[in-house]
Amino acid sequence: MKNRFKLFILMTALAILLSPFNTAFAQKTAPEQPKKANAAALLPSKEENKNVLGRFFVTMLWVLGSCGVIYLLLLAYKRGKEGSNAAAETNQDMSLNLDSPQNADEAIEFVIKKF
Repeated sequence: MKNRFKLFILMTALAILLSPFNTAFAQKTAPEQPKKANAAALLPSKEENKNVLGRFFVTMLWVLGSCGVIYLLLLAYKRGKEGSNAAAETNQDMSLNLDSPQNADEAIEFVIKKF
């Protein structure tokens, strides 16, 4: 246990001394103090706020328009799909049919009728 602790202390000391981020000790100068930020300079102006809000609303309009286009395309696809299967349908409703196919031919026929 003592050997592991000594090894840990030694490795920590080596890491600190050989660290590339330890420039204060390498240059033998005092580190730079951070400058105090002016709170007014960090806040955006009213004009910048309006510009950001305008861009946000334009982006949301594009998102809404894209959703509408996707909805209309899916609706047209669904209606086209229903029209093509109308002639192939039989009197049996496949969504209510709970019978399992007995062999591969019935399974293939079931899939073709359903889709």
